[in-house]
Amino acid sequence: MFSKKLKSYQLQTNKGFTFIEVTVAIGIFAIIMIILMDFIVQNYKSWQETSQIIEAQQNAQGAIQIMIKELRNIAEASEIGSFSLESAQNQSVVFYSDSNADSRIERIRYFLDNKEFKKGTIIPSDNPIEYKPANEVIITIAKYVSNGDEPIFYYYDENYNETSPPLTNPVDVTKAKLIKILLKVNIDPYRPPLDFILESQVNLRNLKENY
Repeated sequence: MFSKKLKSYQLQTNKGFTFIEVTVAIGIFAIIMIILMDFIVQNYKSWQETSQIIEAQQNAQGAIQIMIKELRNIAEASEIGSFSLESAQNQSVVFYSDSNADSRIERIRYFLDNKEFKKGTIIPSDNPIEYKPANEVIITIAKYVSNGDEPIFYYYDENYNETSPPLTNPVDVTKAKLIKILLKVNIDPYRPPLDFILESQVNLRNLKENY
């Protein structure tokens, strides 16, 4: 009798998992995997967004630093004798400077194109010397610019102080002695509070007082 009961117990314990138990286990495992995958995807998106933000900010900072150096060393005149500050607009500036220290005065243009901040450079040609628009090399130096219609450049005369209003448009380029720069960067245009704001100013120290 005892031997029969033992065999019966062994048969019951050797049956393994039932179909329902297996189904429930698979379902639980699938839910855990979905949650885990969602967690991985969200973290990857967050990391990717953070990387884009850092890259955009670094590019914008680098662009401002280069532009300030070029404006600070603005030439007294172009190689064809024109005034060194050619154009002073809200979202663009055109000037002449030896940007690469090769003793040639390049025509340099910084401008906003949609949400990209770009730089155009024209190296003067020889015989005769001229700045050919067709030779302009344009590169993108900052993306995700969120200024919209707001100015990037503000121009001031020699009487500038902290309370001075900027020169009104159209700006008389011969009066501009200082430029303030305000560049906003945001990879998500629908999240204005996340604007990364770069502010700087530069004295155009090489400009002639009279022209």
